[in-house]
Amino acid sequence: MFVILLVGAIIVFLLWVVLAANPFQTTNPFLRQTTIGQSVLGDWRYGGTDMTGQMKFYDAYQSVLIPSTATTFAADGQFVTIDGHTSTTITFEPSYESETLGPTVFVWIGLFVAAGIVAFRQGRRHMGKQKQQFSHRRKTIRFRK
Repeated sequence: MFVILLVGAIIVFLLWVVLAANPFQTTNPFLRQTTIGQSVLGDWRYGGTDMTGQMKFYDAYQSVLIPSTATTFAADGQFVTIDGHTSTTITFEPSYESETLGPTVFVWIGLFVAAGIVAFRQGRRHMGKQKQQFSHRRKTIRFRK
């Protein structure tokens, strides 16, 4: 019974992985695109580019210029990976989403471990019952002459 539940959970997990990855998608699913004035990282917003091509980011208290060749923007202990930008839009990938394991993966792993432990214990209990049945039969078996 528990083996069937474990196999069912594995199938559901694999379907979830395929749907989350979406192999038919041609672009990175983690990429986000914003325009001037929209949030990039927490309270930090994209301010476009200045005359020299540097990217501007600002929050309520300060503004920052970074070179147009920069591949990351970090602020407030977080960072994003910049994929590309124009004078009005920026395409970026929140690195914390793509480089760490989310809580959903830990829940699935916990479910698999728990189901595996239960299935293992049930299997051992079943084997113990069968062993007892065979040991009782040996005592009563008689051969014909």
